[in-house]
Amino acid sequence: MPIKLSFYLILFTFSGLSFANNTCDNLISNTQIHQKLINQGTYRNEFSRDKSAKINFDYTVETPFSEYLAFAKKQIIQSNPRALWSCEKYKTAMFQQYKQNNTANVLNLISPYELTIKNNNKVIILIHGLTDTPYHFHDLSKQFYEMGFDVRTLLLPGHGTTPTELSKTSYKDWQLATHYIIENSKKDYEQVLLGGFSTGGALIFDYLQKNNKDDKIKAALFWSLGSEAKSSNAWLSPYLNYLPFLTWLDKAADIDFAKYESFPLNAAAQFYLLSENITDLLDVPLSKSFNIPFFAVSSDVDNTINSETSYKLFSKWQQKKETKNAMLSRYDENTNTTIALCDKKPCYKILDISHTGVTNAYYNPLYGQNSQYRNCSHYLSEPNLYINCLKTDTFGENHEKNTAQFGTSDKTMARLTFNPHFDKMLHDIKQFLKNNALLNKGS
Repeated sequence: MPIKLSFYLILFTFSGLSFANNTCDNLISNTQIHQKLINQGTYRNEFSRDKSAKINFDYTVETPFSEYLAFAKKQIIQSNPRALWSCEKYKTAMFQQYKQNNTANVLNLISPYELTIKNNNKVIILIHGLTDTPYHFHDLSKQFYEMGFDVRTLLLPGHGTTPTELSKTSYKDWQLATHYIIENSKKDYEQVLLGGFSTGGALIFDYLQKNNKDDKIKAALFWSLGSEAKSSNAWLSPYLNYLPFLTWLDKAADIDFAKYESFPLNAAAQFYLLSENITDLLDVPLSKSFNIPFFAVSSDVDNTINSETSYKLFSKWQQKKETKNAMLSRYDENTNTTIALCDKKPCYKILDISHTGVTNAYYNPLYGQNSQYRNCSHYLSEPNLYINCLKTDTFGENHEKNTAQFGTSDKTMARLTFNPHFDKMLHDIKQFLKNNALLNKGS
């Protein structure tokens, strides 16, 4: 029986919780309260709108995808204190054009969604990264849909509510959800493409290795593949996770409604355990499920993921004869050079391409070049630099070289949250699909 949302909408209206004066834009623009939010954990801590409610989904493959989407919305309403906040300013082009009948609030912007074409037989599944939501695929979803694909997205367990939920989530929960959306889509479509950002990509690698080849799966696409954590101390996270007094690696303001900024130790531990499955593939044969072409985008200066490990995995995959039309796009020293974007003053300077921004277009209303939002979590231990970063005009990856150069009271750098090469990447994706007979030559 489909999950009904009406009860929760009524509950929200009459629960005595008033968010009428709060909007996503007010929270982002009011930088004076950010430090207070960090200290109090206002949007970091656990939240429950109805403590007696039990909201579960068993991820049975036969359960219609529409019921999964309804479940996810119910879960967000229950556990996200900002679920019904207005976010009009951050409506993406996809949302405005294809979800125009939905209110532009947090709930509808971050929920998993599907875009469908009548009688279509091909779909692309898009799985977001650790701490993210399906909002990070809005820009690409619009493009895939206009190429003729149905689009399905997933909200990984522990996401879309408050960061504390990731303290209680296992990577096995992510595996279960990934298995559900892929198997359910294979049941509904003749052609299935898999797409993943960071941890989403790792889950696709993991799925392919553990499941038998299915001719319905035609290709896989990856953005900043979550192959191996860049930190040399990542292996410690599963052990430190047993210590009751170590809960958080980062405590942030969590002003970003579409992504957690605070980062629990358990999230790092679960990613490490998942990534072990991926790095193990360097030493064993890839299964027959990898006999499909792949498209991948990565930055050489990625400070979250070890790009060299990703390149080794893709090189191994490319040795399979079925992947002769594979495509790997690297943002190397030729593309990771200072770029000036001067559509609006002041002129923004981009030093290099970060892990976090490759899926977002430069015109994205939240993460794009003209947004007021800044990703400044790398300055959390230095409050003065953090505050200055919220107004910086310089963007890049938060690696040691950049943070050393941009780490003074009058010189800070925000982590890049968009892809200045988005149009070129889109051109390459279309070419990849055409090369593999997955897109009409004239498209």
